[in-house]
Amino acid sequence: MIYRDPQLSTAVSMRAAGLAIAYETPKLLATAIINESSFAELLDRRLKRIEEMKLIEAKPNNGGEKVDARLPPPIPDRRFRRI
Repeated sequence: MIYRDPQLSTAVSMRAAGLAIAYETPKLLATAIINESSFAELLDRRLKRIEEMKLIEAKPNNGGEKVDARLPPPIPDRRFRRI
């Protein structure tokens, strides 16, 4: 009502319009459509998959060879060089 009032100054109308826009237009939100039979079943399957992934990560290497776990040497980059 305030920003549509022709008797008020333009600055007041613009400020009121800027503050009111958040309440007058809907926000764009992402929505998910789940076609599963129930949320509990979906949660159980995902927890099972996470446990399987943990088991795969915990496997020791098969050949017994050593794995070099050191980080590669840093590559000089001109962006970070001091002048």
